[in-house]
Amino acid sequence: MTPNVYTATCGFQETVYGMGATVDASTGSIVNQGTVQGTFVAEWGGWPTHEVTSYVNAILLQEVLGYDVSFVYSSGTYSTERMSTMGRGLCTPTHLNPEVWTTSQMTTLKQHANESTMSNIGYWGRSSLGKPCMLVLNMRWAYDPGYLQAIMSNNNVPAYFCFAGDSGLQAYVVETMQNQGAITFYHYEPDMFHIDNAGKFARILWPLPDPAIVVTATGTFGELGYVRPPLYGFVISMIYRYGKNTTNPVSVDYPQENLMKIYSNILRNDDFLSHYVNKLVLTQLDVTTMMADMAKFQASSTEPANFAAACQWVRSNYDTWTSWVDNLPLCDIRHHVTYTINGCNDTIRHVSFQWTRPDPTNVSLPFVCDGGLIELPLEFHTSRSCDWLNGHEIEWTGWVTSYRQPACDGSFYSYTISACSSASTRQVTFAWLLPDAFNLGISSECSGGAPLPSNAVIDCDFVPFSSSAYVGIAVFTAVVLAVLAILTALVLWFRERPIIKRSQWPLLVLMLVGGFFLCATALLGGGAPTPWLCAGRPIAASLGYTMVFGSLLAKSLRVYLVFHQKAMKRVVITVWRALQWFLVVLGIDSCILAAWMVVDFPHPVTVTGPSTDFHGDVDTQQCSSSQFIFPALSMFWKGLVTCGGVYVAFQIRQADSDFQESAWMFASSCIVVVGGGVLLIVTYAATMPATSVFLFQAVLILLCTVAVMTLMLVPKLLKLHAVTPIEVFASRKSTASSSVRLMSSKKQLKLNSQRQSSGSLQAPTSAVRVQSSGASQDLGRDATSVASVASSL
Repeated sequence: MTPNVYTATCGFQETVYGMGATVDASTGSIVNQGTVQGTFVAEWGGWPTHEVTSYVNAILLQEVLGYDVSFVYSSGTYSTERMSTMGRGLCTPTHLNPEVWTTSQMTTLKQHANESTMSNIGYWGRSSLGKPCMLVLNMRWAYDPGYLQAIMSNNNVPAYFCFAGDSGLQAYVVETMQNQGAITFYHYEPDMFHIDNAGKFARILWPLPDPAIVVTATGTFGELGYVRPPLYGFVISMIYRYGKNTTNPVSVDYPQENLMKIYSNILRNDDFLSHYVNKLVLTQLDVTTMMADMAKFQASSTEPANFAAACQWVRSNYDTWTSWVDNLPLCDIRHHVTYTINGCNDTIRHVSFQWTRPDPTNVSLPFVCDGGLIELPLEFHTSRSCDWLNGHEIEWTGWVTSYRQPACDGSFYSYTISACSSASTRQVTFAWLLPDAFNLGISSECSGGAPLPSNAVIDCDFVPFSSSAYVGIAVFTAVVLAVLAILTALVLWFRERPIIKRSQWPLLVLMLVGGFFLCATALLGGGAPTPWLCAGRPIAASLGYTMVFGSLLAKSLRVYLVFHQKAMKRVVITVWRALQWFLVVLGIDSCILAAWMVVDFPHPVTVTGPSTDFHGDVDTQQCSSSQFIFPALSMFWKGLVTCGGVYVAFQIRQADSDFQESAWMFASSCIVVVGGGVLLIVTYAATMPATSVFLFQAVLILLCTVAVMTLMLVPKLLKLHAVTPIEVFASRKSTASSSVRLMSSKKQLKLNSQRQSSGSLQAPTSAVRVQSSGASQDLGRDATSVASVASSL
């Protein structure tokens, strides 16, 4: 609707009486227009039959159907336009005109007839001429224009026509009758004028109406000119017209006209209201009876006679109008009850109910339905969320109307999970969302079905620092750390001893440092995930593994090159070269870790998943990165290093019978590989409680660390005072020289005796000397080569 609808600024000056309008009794002007928006707007014609029909309709709409009614005072000429979406329909839209005389207005009505429906109201109307005379008094020119004039002219009855208006005509006729005079006048019936003056008029009969002639009426008269007669004493305001011969061919009496009701098609959207408007029909007897009652009430009643007559008819004709109204539907909670949900932000929602249209006299009763749900449901208390209630209206309203609680299931109870205790367990406590006030073990919103589960105990998803498991591992780790510290001190203290020095003591120290990182890994495995723990765990584990195995790889590779590469036997491989190999392995691993921490820092996250210990979900805390690329890259690099290290260690396992460190390196490499593989399986594949995983990982890491350190250091420490291979090689060299010198002496004596006998021993003597000298050189060369290997190892 436009903002100025039903206002004076609309453009059409029709009078509007809204619901609750007040009128100044002295002037008849509207003091308060009342409320029009949202009401049923009917047109008010102002003549008696229209008034009583309008009041019958308004009483039934208001009292039976429950619609407030407003009136727009107007004629029926523009009824269809007011029921359309243009013109008057934009400013004073109406829904119904219960009585329209269509014959004289059909041309105008048809212009907007496509948005309204026209049907018979039931009774008929007819114009008439009373008592012939040369002067004919009319009400208005617009009423059946030209029809009466053409009848008289075409039947050769000369007459003058006076148009005095509705009230003017009736007043003049009554005055004429009171003066015992005679008058011929045009009027229509049914009307109160004929009821009030019953039997005082005689209708002039013209030739019976022939539909073929009636339809030829052109609605014109005087088109060939008028002759103005003398005034004969009438008031100046009256207009007299005497027409010459007319081209309007009609010459028969007025036809009986079925009066029509016109209503807007918008009413079809309401089946209940549309059925009523279609059935609204008053017979000729109904209208005549109401007009007779109206005449009585005009004389005696203090209320408006037209309203009193309509009200009397409604009271007396229940059997008639009840067929117009469909039986009220059965009351239904979805169509006739509205509800309000309170407590959406609380733990309990309260749903209260009200009738959509309550009885004005008793709000606890419905007004537009009957039967079915005979009373409003009691207030409904539920633990369901407001979103659930709005989305499952059919389900929960069925609980309310059937007064039957639903079967209990998991949606009616909740559970709370306690924080992790020092025993590494969490308590799961179940409780009804809406328990009974007197028995907490019973739900007040459901019955039967699944019982409330018993409380449960589940394992923590991490090992608390206060748990006995963590304390035990911490003590074990402290012992291992102490052992590692002692071993480190011993290596540094005896670093100049040949057996320690020959074993590249810097690599031994780096291996021990890796052991410290592995111990830190065991300690960092406990506690709830935090950003520092999430970063510290992979850093400590990765650096510890790389430093221990990297040291073993560097040592193994050095031995492999000395004993299995001929080109390297006379090349001294320094400790610094071995350290370079170690730093390459450690540097690549460190770069991967640094990129991981910068690009995809592992953060603690909470993951919700189904529990295996009870029916429900549990939140678990864990460290997680957005992608698996960096952990996979780190493991791939360690896999390459591990495979290479194991291969080299396997090749040197029997490198030298006098030097047994190669066997220990191979054994240590095997321990690291097996331990790392088991840790990967436990970390990514096994499904065990957090405490079991922590204990298994920590114990395995510590035992492997102790085993590797024991194999690599204890044999060396036990041989700190043993004879070194260099001393053995030196003694062997001295013994060989003495033997050569003794053999030379003996042979020289023998040669001298021969020379004395034969006289030629020089050559042999010289030959013996060369031989002795060559033997000494070969033995010295072998001793030097072995000494060089030993010193390099």
